[in-house]
Formats: sequence, structure tokens, C-alpha cells
Amino acid sequence: MNFRQPPPINQGTTVRIISPGAAVNATHVLRGKEYLESRGLRVSMPPSVIERSFYFAGTKESRAKELYEAFTQDGMVWGAKGGYGSVQVLEHGLSASQFEKLVGSLKQNPKWVIGFSDLTAINLGLCANAGILALHGPMIWNLRDIPQLILEEVWAILRGPEPITQVFKGGLRNVDSSRGILASGKLLGGKISVIASMVGANAMTGQNLLPDFNGCILLLEEVGEAAYKIHRYLSTILRSKQFNGVAGIPIGQLTSANEGLAYDAQDMIDELEPVGVPVITGINIGHESKISRPIVLGAMAEILGEGILKVKVPKCV
Repeated sequence: MNFRQPPPINQGTTVRIISPGAAVNATHVLRGKEYLESRGLRVSMPPSVIERSFYFAGTKESRAKELYEAFTQDGMVWGAKGGYGSVQVLEHGLSASQFEKLVGSLKQNPKWVIGFSDLTAINLGLCANAGILALHGPMIWNLRDIPQLILEEVWAILRGPEPITQVFKGGLRNVDSSRGILASGKLLGGKISVIASMVGANAMTGQNLLPDFNGCILLLEEVGEAAYKIHRYLSTILRSKQFNGVAGIPIGQLTSANEGLAYDAQDMIDELEPVGVPVITGINIGHESKISRPIVLGAMAEILGEGILKVKVPKCV
């Protein structure tokens, strides 16, 4: 599938905040809203963003309505917070006609969608299925705490006056060669536990929420899950036919995976050796907000010798 580039953001572009997962602290999200407004952006934040229903940011019906309205209006979409809940909205909150309209709207009028963690479900279930680029990047609730250098990379991608090549360095595994291009393909992925939860999940249309990863570079990261659980999730993911033909696997931060353990979670990645593709570990992608960089999903990526991941972002048009 060829992925389309959303148009660039400009002064006055509308940011539509969504909260399809966990309930978010109103003070935190308002600080993020103020930051975006200080950058010359208009911000639409419906009252439902700061609702609470048990653990969630409102009922699945209110979150589905919020999601539907954000995606079918002009502007860009930015996630408030992660947690858990986006898969529930896509699978059980949106009607078949709503899901079809959302995907169709994105195909006809691409827009930037920004977020990660639980928003992995949105990035894959909507953006990848619609064939548009998405930005695996910081969320609204802690924008004020993100280092300026990282935020400037976010704005450079969203404005997109020129093509950008993002370069990430990690440790190379599962290959003998250390030179040249070892794998290439469209970059897709996100939070490991969310991807695992999407295996077998369908929208009410019957469409599989996971796109086809054949020939893709599969990006993975995680937070708050023990190493053995990460191994379990990886087994579930790689057992699914949706992931047949994955070309390579860059792995970001596995935050808090080693607490109380006598082994390192990154070492468990050696269990991926039977997959037979190049693996890079330890790149700065994930939940450690002071060092985690944004990365463009759907863009062409290459895994190179010496543990380098290159992501080629086209200019916005």
C-alpha cells in the first residue's frame, strides 16, 4: 500500500483533541492546549475529553462520538493521553457505517494524527487501513514537559516544507552482516501490548483492525510490562498471519520491563531469531518522554548495518 502524506499544518490550523482511552487530568490537558495555542494553532477540545467513566475518559459511546466528529471535520487530530480504550472504541463503539465513513474520509482528505501508546490502535486501525501517514509522537497531557529539541522535530515533520530523513541508532541483532541495507519497507507498529490486543479484533464492518504487515518494518515499544509478558505478547503477534512476511523489527524502549528481574528484557529479543529478520534494539522511541523522539508511521524505512534505522519522510504537499 502507498501511504499518503497529510497536508502541512499552518498558523490557524485546528487541532482536535481526542481522548479515546484512559481518563485524563483536566489541568494537564489544559496546559497542553495552552501550549498549542501559543504556537498559533486553534484548539478544539470537546467537554467529553475530560469526562470519566470508571477507568475510561467517558463511555465507549461518548468516546466513539468524539472520535467520529474529530476525524470527519477539518484540521488535525491529537491524542490527549494513552492508557487503554481505543481498541474498544474501534471494535464496539463505532457502527459499521461510521467506521467506513472514517476510513473513507481519511482516504479522501488525509490529516495528521498524533499520538502513541494506546493511540497505536488508532494509528493502525484507522490511519494504516486508510493508507495515510501518522505521527507516533507526544500526547497533549504532557506537551509542556517535552524537551524543546524533540518538539522542534515534531513541528518540522508537521510543517513538512522539505523531505526529512530520520536516523535512529541501536544495537543490531539476528544478522551476520554489518554493512549495507539489511531490510526495507513501510514502517508500522507501536505499543506491543496494544498490537497484541488487536490480533483477531474486527470493526463492526468485519474488517480486521490490523493492517497487513507483509513487507513492512515492524516498530515495537512498551512500558510497564515485565520482560516475560513482553515475550508473551511478541509470541501472540508473530503467530498472527497479519505479520507474515515482516521485513525487519526495530525495538524501542521497554520501560520498567526489568524491575525485580535478574535478566534484561532486551536480551529476550534474541528469542526473535527464528523469525529470521534483522532486529534493532534500544532506539529512542517509546514512553521515556525526555529522550523519546517522534517517528512517522507509514513512511519508507530502512534497517542498515551497525544498527541504524532510517525513516524517509516526504515533504507535505
